[in-house]
Order: sequence, then structure tokens, then C-alpha cells
Amino acid sequence: MRKRTLVLALALLSACDGAPEHLTSAEPGARPLLTTCATPSIVSPTSNQVIYTSTVQLKWTVGDCANPKDVEVYDNATSTLVFSDATAEFETFSTSGVFTYSSVNLSGYTAGQYYKWRTRSRDFPDTTNVGPWSGYGVFGLPMPAPATTASVVSGNPTLSWPAVTGATYRIHRMADYVGTWDTGWDTASGTGYSDPGTTVTGYVGTTQPSSGKWVAYRVVAVSSAGIASLPGTIHYFSYTGFIIV
Repeated sequence: MRKRTLVLALALLSACDGAPEHLTSAEPGARPLLTTCATPSIVSPTSNQVIYTSTVQLKWTVGDCANPKDVEVYDNATSTLVFSDATAEFETFSTSGVFTYSSVNLSGYTAGQYYKWRTRSRDFPDTTNVGPWSGYGVFGLPMPAPATTASVVSGNPTLSWPAVTGATYRIHRMADYVGTWDTGWDTASGTGYSDPGTTVTGYVGTTQPSSGKWVAYRVVAVSSAGIASLPGTIHYFSYTGFIIV
């Protein structure tokens, strides 16, 4: 009886693969982890957010398989891969479960274009176990602001600026008695603008006058993708009487 019991025990052992159940995949002889990596959820940037800094912070939330991660950035128009990090580590992790990745330097990217990005998780230490890609977040880079100068030509406020490659221009205007910018006042395709419907008495400068009547202008460069620059310098002109807004 004892001999039969010993034979049965040996048979059961031979049917096992010999890897203790408590071992992780980091230990010799362990089975691969069977964790299913969750799909990351994009937090920001998402819907065509324009980035005005030299780096972009990519943020997302994810469940299992926290580290490491894959991060990819593509030209949104051509789907050309412009950045990839297959061993991305998050720089910060908030208590709300948001990862922040700040290693995408935008210095070589093209102003006025949109880019899309995505991420996925990898198991650790079994980094061959990858999860599904997230959806895409999209961000844009602004055009350079026009470097405007101003003068009065034939009684009309006049602005000029060096060309911003690939841009058209929007003219913003604000009158003293209105106090808010009309961001759709006019447009320009060249490198100058004169407002024929407004007569002024002089150019005041780039500081808002403390008294008297004034009208102000600024210029924004807009790319073919519709991404605007920050406004250029504000220029103030004096006038008498009444101007149309």
C-alpha cells in the first residue's frame, strides 16, 4: 500500500511543470504573468489644444500594468511618426490616478500644425505583455506672433510686419469707449494693414493712454490649419470726434 501511494505521488509531481505557484515572472522558472493591461484614458491634451510652451505634458489614466509605457506622437495631417518612447516612465502621478509625461520637446516640430498622440501600457517585468492603444489626443503648435510696427499714413492707422511663413493675418481692433477687442475686425494676406475707415490724429505708442480718445490694433498670424499665434504688440492711436466700431 505504501509503495502504491509513493508511485501515485511521483506521478502527480511529474504532471506539474515544476514552477511554484507563488513565483512571479521575475523569478527563474516562473510562468508568465497573465495580467491584462487596461486601455489608457487620455486626459490632456485632447481636442486640438494649442501648446504655448517648449514641451508638452501628456496626461492619461490607466488601471493595471502601470509601468513602463509606450508613447507615440504623429503629424496629424500625414500620420507620420515623429516621436516614440517604448520605455516611457511617468514623471508625476497624482492621487486621482493621472500620469504625467513631460519628455516630448517641441523644438523640432512645425509651428501651425496639429499633432496627435497615444499611449499604451506594458506589464512589468513581463514587458512583452502589452495592452491596447488609447485613443488619440490632438494638440497644436501656434504660429509666431507678428513683430508689428505702426505709423499714421494719410490719416489712417497703419501696421506693418515681417512675413510669418505660411500665415494669413487677422486684425483685432479696440476702441476706448468699447473696451473689448473686436477679433474679427479685418484680415490681411500681406505684411501690412491700413484701416481706411478710421481717421486718427497720431500714433501714441504701445502703452494705453491714460487720457483722451484712442483706438488700438494688434495682429494675429493664422496657419493653413487654422491655428493662431498669440497676438502681436498692441499699438495705440489718438483720434478726435467719433469712430465707427
